[in-house]
Amino acid sequence: MTAAPAKKIETLTGLYSQADRLKSQIDKLNLKLSPLKDELKEVEQRILDSLVTAGAEAVRTKLGTYSVRRATVPHVDDWEKVDAFILKTKSLDLLHRRLTATAWAARLDSGILVPGTSAATVTTLAWRAA
Repeated sequence: MTAAPAKKIETLTGLYSQADRLKSQIDKLNLKLSPLKDELKEVEQRILDSLVTAGAEAVRTKLGTYSVRRATVPHVDDWEKVDAFILKTKSLDLLHRRLTATAWAARLDSGILVPGTSAATVTTLAWRAA
């Protein structure tokens, strides 16, 4: 009867050991990937800047399409006003110590601008393979 629990412990120990090895390998690969990710981020920012400067919304190549993506997100100008609104209207769905963009946008779409906020446009680059 005592042999079965020992086998489970061995199996779990083996799994933990395997997970540890995999995490270690991932950490090592991430160290190698980090400079490449930084370089890619810089190149993509240059592409985005070029598209915005040219007034273009997208560019298509044989490899795929880069397009400019914009989204309206909340920008809090006065947390005291936001907090007062949340408490008065019991709008706790707005909280995460940053506003939930979808809840904020739904109110904006309904004609309600949350006091203490203003709309800010975030511009990002989207990639879609051909």
